[in-house]
Amino acid sequence: MFLRTRVGRAYDMVSHDDGQSWTQPRRTNLLNPNSGLDALGLSPGKIMIVYNASRTVAADIMDPVQRDARTPLTVALSKDRGQTWHNLLHLEQGPGRILIPCAGKGPRWHYATHQLYVSP
Repeated sequence: MFLRTRVGRAYDMVSHDDGQSWTQPRRTNLLNPNSGLDALGLSPGKIMIVYNASRTVAADIMDPVQRDARTPLTVALSKDRGQTWHNLLHLEQGPGRILIPCAGKGPRWHYATHQLYVSP
């Protein structure tokens, strides 16, 4: 399980008994601006995650000063069950956008974006 945080990094926890108990949260090397993460198990030991690779934690994402907090939207891969992560690509980035991690297995990958419009 991956946890969003307000400390600029994502954390993870593992259960070895179908969710009856969990390890203590462990800090990962994935940046996290207190936004969701979406992970998929690809094969034994391999995990792909879609996340916002930013350490800026925006209390109010509508604030124009903080509007870049959820970019870039990044895909990372772990080949060792989440012990280490390597960014593969930035799906999208840019000012004034909220990029929401969301992925699913199938013939195509999908993610959601929301364009912010700031009044002059």
